[in-house]
Amino acid sequence: MYQLFGIKNCNTVSKAIKWLEEKNIEFDFVDVKKNLSSNQINSWFKNLPKPLESIMFINQRGITWRSFSEEEKLLINSESGIIEIILKKPSVMKRPVLTENGLVKLLGFDEALYKKEFNE
Repeated sequence: MYQLFGIKNCNTVSKAIKWLEEKNIEFDFVDVKKNLSSNQINSWFKNLPKPLESIMFINQRGITWRSFSEEEKLLINSESGIIEIILKKPSVMKRPVLTENGLVKLLGFDEALYKKEFNE
């Protein structure tokens, strides 16, 4: 079963939801502001497909990232720090995160990658 992790009012997440719904692909939506734990993120990081790395889960171009202090930004130098920063402010996470049976399949929304994943 697919799960799509994101924030409801995020435009990129909305695009992914719309795409999945148009293709009649079943998925559960998980709002990361309400339902995200360190165990969940840890499990993602343990089983990342190459070339994904844990640092890629941080959106360093967003407003949330720019609001962090320099000290907070240093947390991204370790996986435990990345988890801490995501749990502190879930909106810093690159989204959506598409998983299947708990394994990360796609990070962000790129229609070409979604088409490839679902053989469209």
